[in-house]
Amino acid sequence: MTHLCCCLLFAAGLGAAQDDQTVDIATAFREAPRDFSPVPIWWWSGDRVEKDRIRRQLERMAEGGIYNVIVLNLAPSGPLYGSAADDPPFLTEQWWDLFGDALAEAKRLGIRMWFYDQLGFSGAGLQARVVRDNPEFRGITLHRVLKDVEGPAEVVLETPPGGEALAAFTALLDTTKKDQSDRANWIWDKDAPDGTLKRHFRRSFDLDAVPEKARIHITCDNGYVLFVNGDKVGEESTYDESGWRHAETYDVTAQLRAGRNTVAVIAENLGGAGGLLVEILLGEGDGQQRIMSDAAYRVSETDAPGWESPDFDDSGWKSAHVIGPPPRAPWGAVHGLSLGAEPSLGTKIRRVRNVSDAIVDGVLRVQAPLGKARVQLFYTLPGGFDYQNPEAGAALLDIVHGEMERRFGDELGKGIAGSFQDEFPALPRFSRRMLGYEFMQRAGFDLKDYLPALFDDVTDQFGDPQGPTTIQVRCDAADIAAAFCEEAFFIPLFEWHERHGMICGYDQTVRNADPIRGEQYYINYFKTMRHYGAPGNDMDGDIKPHQSIADLYGRPRVWMEAFHSSGWGQTIEETAALLHPWVLFGATLFNPHAIYYSIHGSYWEWAPPDTGWRQPYFAHYKGFALSLI
Repeated sequence: MTHLCCCLLFAAGLGAAQDDQTVDIATAFREAPRDFSPVPIWWWSGDRVEKDRIRRQLERMAEGGIYNVIVLNLAPSGPLYGSAADDPPFLTEQWWDLFGDALAEAKRLGIRMWFYDQLGFSGAGLQARVVRDNPEFRGITLHRVLKDVEGPAEVVLETPPGGEALAAFTALLDTTKKDQSDRANWIWDKDAPDGTLKRHFRRSFDLDAVPEKARIHITCDNGYVLFVNGDKVGEESTYDESGWRHAETYDVTAQLRAGRNTVAVIAENLGGAGGLLVEILLGEGDGQQRIMSDAAYRVSETDAPGWESPDFDDSGWKSAHVIGPPPRAPWGAVHGLSLGAEPSLGTKIRRVRNVSDAIVDGVLRVQAPLGKARVQLFYTLPGGFDYQNPEAGAALLDIVHGEMERRFGDELGKGIAGSFQDEFPALPRFSRRMLGYEFMQRAGFDLKDYLPALFDDVTDQFGDPQGPTTIQVRCDAADIAAAFCEEAFFIPLFEWHERHGMICGYDQTVRNADPIRGEQYYINYFKTMRHYGAPGNDMDGDIKPHQSIADLYGRPRVWMEAFHSSGWGQTIEETAALLHPWVLFGATLFNPHAIYYSIHGSYWEWAPPDTGWRQPYFAHYKGFALSLI
């Protein structure tokens, strides 16, 4: 509260000093727009929703300084998370009447309503409803069956039941191996069993002089303690892949000396396979000396006094077992190394030949070429909702957004401030549209002729030096798939809100905007998620990338949903303290989770707390709410 007072005093002073300017900051703080008040989720679930109870609850919200609220149904399609089915059911005439009643009461109290579109979490099955009524809006998924053989040989592949054959190819497996002698290897004790244990590693080397800069990159499955010449430099221990998938970097220039030097590591495994990966980089530029983890490392099950120092005699220790460089199972790619692993694009193949003409009634019969060969049959299966189809997108948006406009068009952008979307489903990377002229026009090639590059690494550009590479095929396919989804769903969603002066906010599944998981869910996170007026995340995410989306594309707000399942004991002071860093990094719309219409049954235990009047601190909530404005 002290910081808030300081800000207000500063603003007031600034306004007095610049009273000749149009904007009076002090007045702006005193009369801040209510649009910036908390926007809690208001779960219409549990007990039957009734008009009088809606009125009383909205009055309590206004008393607490809450001037925005999202109507969200937890169980629109039946019992869910311990809650009985919503009563009345979502989108029935009774539900619409109650929404209208709530809207009228909210306007009387100076509260703006938001609606949840039910396209993500808790789901009313709207996408399934659209596909049920319009089977042509069901998408397709791409699959393959393959067989590796020593050719020449006849190969027969059959399309699985329910599938539709699409294309077929033969190719030679590219068995050429690249020199990886300059890469760090995963190493371990060959005799160590899988499971919880520790091993001690050493690597000694001589220096004529200490380099101007020396670094160590290190990671271990699952943890390590790193020493240089007896000095502890750093450590890490983590059970999951988030630890060993990224190497840490330590500047060890100060620990080195002319003459003999030793890097020592206590490596710990907490289960499964164990592995240690180390790069020692001495100097920079062309003259850099690189010492990679390999068989020159010595390993022991036990330590001894002084084992971390250069003077220790490790002649009784055995050589480390070399597992190999990344990417390698079970660890995959490792980030943070000086020589990152060459991207693994799949099995390397060459001399690809299209043999689709050999498919008869879903069965491929073909002669594999001489040598180690691969034969592939590509087929499609029925998928889920086709987010790449503009007509399907329009039909989906019409169910809630369209009906909202038909019933309350005059209130859109006025009494109705916007909508909320939570945990939107993963987008399809493939569709009928990807096989048509529209894709070929944008990419410059027919994707159907280059399907092997979506799964394998075609090393000879399909025999055409001017043809697309594997990376180009995959990047073009991803870019165009994302563009198709934008055009069919996300842009129309954004334009609908813009047309009515409304904001659409979200908390999607990839809450930290991680590029890899973001690509897995939404093909291109930044590209598809830019079409919202308030990009954002839940409390286990990262607000900064969403603030970046808002800043880059000129979006007015940054959404912050919190504090799902933080418990009934969380106080206003704790909420403010936890919220402060998110505000500092760009959150401008606080979405508390949640206020419950009812705590009937066990539903409220699913995600406590209720942040409304059921809390003893709610008498003081208005001060907290106004501090956010």
